[in-house]
Amino acid sequence: MPSGSPALGVTSQVPSPFLSKLITEWTGTRKLSASDISEQIDDLLIQVRQLDDQWKTKADSHRKALQELEQSQKGSDERWLERLRRIEGWLVQIRALEERYGFVAATVAGIRWFERARTLAERLTLQFVRRAALLEEGEARHHGDLQQWVERLSVKEAELKVFKEKADSYPGPFLVSRARKQPEALFVNENARYDAEVSLLHQSLRKTVSLYLGRLYRSAKQVEERSKVNPALFEGPRKQIMENLKPTQDQSFALREKVLADALLYESCRRKLRWIKQTVSSIRCIEEVYKAPEPFWKRVLRAF
Repeated sequence: MPSGSPALGVTSQVPSPFLSKLITEWTGTRKLSASDISEQIDDLLIQVRQLDDQWKTKADSHRKALQELEQSQKGSDERWLERLRRIEGWLVQIRALEERYGFVAATVAGIRWFERARTLAERLTLQFVRRAALLEEGEARHHGDLQQWVERLSVKEAELKVFKEKADSYPGPFLVSRARKQPEALFVNENARYDAEVSLLHQSLRKTVSLYLGRLYRSAKQVEERSKVNPALFEGPRKQIMENLKPTQDQSFALREKVLADALLYESCRRKLRWIKQTVSSIRCIEEVYKAPEPFWKRVLRAF
């Protein structure tokens, strides 16, 4: 291989001047661009630091303002809580004053009420004493009438029992005339009317006694209720009024017991009257079984 010839497989080329110029310009331009970019990055970093500082300043300012607002709100809440506590204390005092005023007002009203109650209790006692005398007289007459009535009914009951025994022992149908039955029927009718009169009188008597007992009960209840307002102060007037009403109450209860005893006697009379009525109704008359013969003059007229 001659000297000075290139080796096989190796290419040795020298760039052209134009290409070298382009490469040189590109390299310079790249260095300038890198320098500009570096300067721009530095400027951006400076701006970022400035923005960070501003953000921190703003954040600190806002945080401080928020803390001040929270402190102010906390102080305001505490002031409002203190005001509410004072208001609640005033309300408790007002309620205590209202209760005290209500107690004093009720006590004053109770004193006035007991003063009037003494006078009214005396009037009520006198009125009931007069009324009780009339009621006792009416009850005595009513009791006497019931005693006489039960005696009459007992006599008639005994007569009808004898009649019933006789009728039961008779071998055939036991018949009586209408004239024989008429007095018994009249007795039943008269005593039925008397029963209605006695029933009205007895109901009126019981109603009147119950009315007075109700008044006494309501009066005693009012005395007890009024004395509960101030038991220590009203115990004396309460006992005095109750002692004044006690004889009237005892008399009323005794009268009620008499009326109840009359009610039992009246019910006994009604049972006797029902038995008498049933027995008289069971008596059979001859005219009801056998038809009466026709009068002669009717037969004569029918013949013509």
